[in-house]
Amino acid sequence: MNSNYMEFQMENRYAEQILYTLYGIIGSATKLYEDIDFNFKINTNTNETYLLKVSRGKFDNGYLDYQLQLLQYFQATNKKLNTPIAIPDRNGSPISSFIDDFANEHKVRLLTYLEGNSWVDVPEKNSNLYRKLGKQCALSIKALSGFDHIKAHRRFDLDILEGNWTRNHFSLFNKEEQTILVHFLEKFNGELENIQKLRKGIIHNNMHDGNILVENIEENPTIFSVVNYKNAIYSTSINELAVAIAYVLYGKNEILNIALPIIEGFHKKLLIQEDELKYLPTLISMRLIINLVKAKMSLEENPNDKELKQLIEAIWTPLKSLHQLNENFIVYSFRKQCNYPAHPNYYKFKKWAMKNSQGIENLFPSLNKTDYTFIDMSVDSNWDAKRYENKRVAKAELTKFKKKYPESIITGGYLEERCVYDTEAYKNENDNSYRSIHLGVDFWVKEDTPVHALYDGKVVILHNNSEDKDYGPTIVLEHKADRIFTFYTLYGHLTRDSLNFLKVGKRIKKGDVVGYIGHDNENGNWLPHLHFQIILDLLGNTTNFPGVAFKNERSTWKNICPNPMLLLKNKKTNTQMNLNLEF
Repeated sequence: MNSNYMEFQMENRYAEQILYTLYGIIGSATKLYEDIDFNFKINTNTNETYLLKVSRGKFDNGYLDYQLQLLQYFQATNKKLNTPIAIPDRNGSPISSFIDDFANEHKVRLLTYLEGNSWVDVPEKNSNLYRKLGKQCALSIKALSGFDHIKAHRRFDLDILEGNWTRNHFSLFNKEEQTILVHFLEKFNGELENIQKLRKGIIHNNMHDGNILVENIEENPTIFSVVNYKNAIYSTSINELAVAIAYVLYGKNEILNIALPIIEGFHKKLLIQEDELKYLPTLISMRLIINLVKAKMSLEENPNDKELKQLIEAIWTPLKSLHQLNENFIVYSFRKQCNYPAHPNYYKFKKWAMKNSQGIENLFPSLNKTDYTFIDMSVDSNWDAKRYENKRVAKAELTKFKKKYPESIITGGYLEERCVYDTEAYKNENDNSYRSIHLGVDFWVKEDTPVHALYDGKVVILHNNSEDKDYGPTIVLEHKADRIFTFYTLYGHLTRDSLNFLKVGKRIKKGDVVGYIGHDNENGNWLPHLHFQIILDLLGNTTNFPGVAFKNERSTWKNICPNPMLLLKNKKTNTQMNLNLEF
């Protein structure tokens, strides 16, 4: 066989001749993209449309057999999924061949052509369409669950599990970029042993824009087929989802807004296991890196290619966003979308809290009060922004409320939506929305009131967060729950002096004073009160921690920061209404 495959070029007229010679079909050929094959769209006078595939170079008979058997398996067992059908040649063979002018043999396949718009043609993609993509990924895995072939187990650069090859090309990037790439690759290798243990199967492995066919693109876009199984590989099943998310994220900063509905759709058709969710962010990042490195290598060969430059920029956008996001928070968000508790210790903490709750007199023993009463300061109450901003009016309203319940400590605020958080620190730059869901409880007690530890612990954060409408002086304690898991308690809006008698690492005993309620000129510019919050994961924070969440992330934060009132007993059952937020 001659080795001059690259000298052979195939144009439309040649394709038409091959079509008639091998298949007895008269048609008009239009050249499409080229990859490992020449590809032609064939239109006939009988309105039938085909895809003619001609191998460009040396071919692997085993791989061609794999591709053929995969399509035939689909056709035999999955009638509801739209897939191309292999058309036999004049001799009844699904794989034909011819010899070119250079004495090279080329393999030929003819498939039915699926008409439709591609994913990229959809003008506006919404959460509903993303969910449909997730469902399609799951259906593809289920459809191939009974199929196997030796060529599915080949080594392949586009298999995420083989991603370590990319390290050899990191020198193509600048130092800042290399830092990001190394971070993700080291995380991948630290998790690879466990990733290899996840359930496996044959996956499509190529869910990018051009392979997803969509109908009704203007009104109610629906995915009716996924084509081009040339990259299908035996790998961890969840990689199918990782690949789809990676491609859809090109050019996007809003990682969770796009990924979560895709995950939800997948989970509805094929339950995602908790371990799969744990490693999904790493797998998404690695597929982005694989695609990025391949694009960068191509750019080295074609330095003036504008499309490659745009592609590289589009891949970097989500990769940098993933690098900035806390990895645990991404996993927690994925878990919640699949109806698992966002934090895996959430129910353990609730069970422990029920057995180890304290009286509120242990938090504020100097007040000699054993009960608390809730006050509603949400957007649905009369505590509008003006009332928050006008301290004189707010103080008068609180005083009036306190007089109604002289034996109680006034508290409330857990998961309340509030309208007061309007500084830049609370703003989402991508959509100009503001955080508004309050994650702790506020105890409206006088300035200089001592605050005591409810449990033994250790100081892990000691910092003055002095920006307007922040915590002011803040203390966070770490606690061990029966030596099984860790949780944290946060105390915000303290006095500056509260930071002077403690230090990070200091051991605290139950009942020790941990701080004093701050004045409004030192506590973040609020009326005096304690912001008390439970935290199951500090998410890498060392000086501060969010006390307010974005509304669309409420359910995730609820599991990271459980209701603090779970730790506090109440003598009066009619004041337990806010605990319903927890169940």
